[in-house]
Amino acid sequence: MQTSLQPTSSLLIGPKVCIRPEKGALTYLRFQSVVTFLGYLSQHRALTLFLLISAEDVTNVRLIRLGCKKGPISHIFFKLFVSRRKSPGPSPSMDSLSSRLSFFRAMPSKNLISSHRFLLHRRMAITVGAHRGYRKLFPENTILSFDQAVNHGADMIELDLHLSSDQVLVVIHDQSTKAVFGTDYNVCKTSYKDVLSKLRTIRHPPQPMPTFSDVLEWLSDYPDVKLMLDIKRDNPAKDVIRLILEELTKKNTDVNFWRKRIIFGLWSVDYYLLNQELLEGFDVVNIAVDLKKSFQFANTVAAEGGKLHGISFLHLIWYHQKYRTELVKFANSNSLVLYLWTINDPYLVKECGVNLITDDIGMAKKALSGVPVASGPTWRYSVGCYFKAGLFSTVQFLLGRDYNLKYLALAMKKFKLL
Repeated sequence: MQTSLQPTSSLLIGPKVCIRPEKGALTYLRFQSVVTFLGYLSQHRALTLFLLISAEDVTNVRLIRLGCKKGPISHIFFKLFVSRRKSPGPSPSMDSLSSRLSFFRAMPSKNLISSHRFLLHRRMAITVGAHRGYRKLFPENTILSFDQAVNHGADMIELDLHLSSDQVLVVIHDQSTKAVFGTDYNVCKTSYKDVLSKLRTIRHPPQPMPTFSDVLEWLSDYPDVKLMLDIKRDNPAKDVIRLILEELTKKNTDVNFWRKRIIFGLWSVDYYLLNQELLEGFDVVNIAVDLKKSFQFANTVAAEGGKLHGISFLHLIWYHQKYRTELVKFANSNSLVLYLWTINDPYLVKECGVNLITDDIGMAKKALSGVPVASGPTWRYSVGCYFKAGLFSTVQFLLGRDYNLKYLALAMKKFKLL
């Protein structure tokens, strides 16, 4: 940014003021308070937001609209800089560094997270699920990872299933083996017996790729632990559910035994409709990132005479008050259980009030038991909450317009937001 640019306008921004500067124009803003400033940011669905905070004066902002590609969201690309006051006039409650920072301490983001605690019609204990096992410390989706998760207090193991070319149900998240095992094979086009069974994880200690049968064998030692099966959409809809049930009945022919221990996680309602009879009596949850499609999933199941057990939603929704409220109201009105994935924020673990799935089972159990967990400065956490709220709003905006979010999803994975 060129520091020689001069403001083209100067405005005092209150809670209801909204501006749209011309491209390349530098607009000088003066906000009534830090809360007003951050509230202004949270109302903009910015795909990119670079926020540099200076303790000198956080109520004055220089804003430049960036050039961007043509499209319906072109007006939301902004770059913001918080800088020193350059206009005369007093700055209320900004007499010292400590008073300025107290604005951040008083920011409402943490309260917003906990202000809509999810309560079912009856009080229930929070279920803590281990995302691919104890993923933070051990190779994901391995028997070792599952075992360590249960040893650290996990109530449920969330795992991912794919079908290999020789019709073996294997436990792996991606269709490609490269991220976990180093060598790149397409699981769906590769034999488990000849190839996949010989792979070992890059992460130490090296572990083999387990089959679903291996997991059921391991599960027999833990009668109180449940499994949530994330059925990936690249699996053949009819075959995968049938094969899962076949594996279950091989271990125990009493289907009612498994109905208490297995949760089917489905992304697409088609998987439910094609297997409604087979899934009868099992808990089925919709794994989702799109709020509208999740509601459609639940309504479609109800229209077909079925019953959805719950919704497992991307945790970023909890930072956005509007969407969070919609989800909670819908879940309460339809008696649905809520899960959030993947929560690795100790404060959100403690305050969300819903069932959760985490990479760090040790941290989650400590946070829920009241043991203090180390965290960064409050102001940094608060700004992070507003950023995540804006990111989630952006995702919903793009999903509603059928944008391809492949690269955004990859970026979110890189920064551990998925």
